[in-house]
Amino acid sequence: MVSALDYILNTRRKRHITGGLLLSAAALFAGLAITVMSTKGEDAPEIEEEIDDE
Repeated sequence: MVSALDYILNTRRKRHITGGLLLSAAALFAGLAITVMSTKGEDAPEIEEEIDDE
């Protein structure tokens, strides 16, 4: 597997393009995770308030 990756990414340009794509994907998923965690915290108190009203 390492040999195959070495063969595919044999030029500096290919390595930079691949690295940029991986960093972009990592930033995308980090942003999604932060968004989910921040919106999850805002929704929780509303649910607890509805339960207390019953």
